[in-house]
Amino acid sequence: MQKWAELDTLMRPDKFEKDVDSNHHIDFIFACSNIRCMQYGIEAIDRLQTKSIAGRIIPAMATTTACVSGLVGNELIKVVTGVTDVATYRNGFVDLARPVVLFFDPMEAPKERITNEFSVTLWDKKWVWDQGNKPLGQFVRHYKNQYGLLLTELVFGGEAVYMPEIISEHKKLLPNRLRNILAANGLPSTSTYADVSCHWTYSNPEGEEKEFENKIRIFL
Repeated sequence: MQKWAELDTLMRPDKFEKDVDSNHHIDFIFACSNIRCMQYGIEAIDRLQTKSIAGRIIPAMATTTACVSGLVGNELIKVVTGVTDVATYRNGFVDLARPVVLFFDPMEAPKERITNEFSVTLWDKKWVWDQGNKPLGQFVRHYKNQYGLLLTELVFGGEAVYMPEIISEHKKLLPNRLRNILAANGLPSTSTYADVSCHWTYSNPEGEEKEFENKIRIFL
């Protein structure tokens, strides 16, 4: 993205042509469509099938889908080129039946202060912990010492694998490696990471007791 942000080029429309492999149009459609298939459990298709289907699609230039795609593309260009000022972005409302197209400024997500130097928002969904071979106790102490967060529940695969305030036996898990704890709860031996949900409690700078939940990807 940094390289994109440094480019000073004029964007020009490109006519779709499925029979010219050098333009990589079909390659792009093939890759993106199969990524979506994998995300939603849809059966993937090969490049030849993709080319056949793409060649039969009638362009929908005057539909809501095309309009929304263009608006999203405009905002994506801002993201790719490194624009950080929220005031430069726009939310859009489209009603082609009337027709009405409205733009308005987006609002920043409300921030919750954990400490004077550290805040979170509803968009802060996932963190990364790259020491899955270390004990659970080290994981707990790191977030407690670094951010004042107390882990009250750790969920993996829909099951609470660590909930010490309710299940006192879970306190005995602190010396165990995270990898072993997760493996005992269904993590395949071939996995290189695991996504867990964490529930935290903390005291904010105003002295109020708060709680929040987020996801952490643990690399093993």
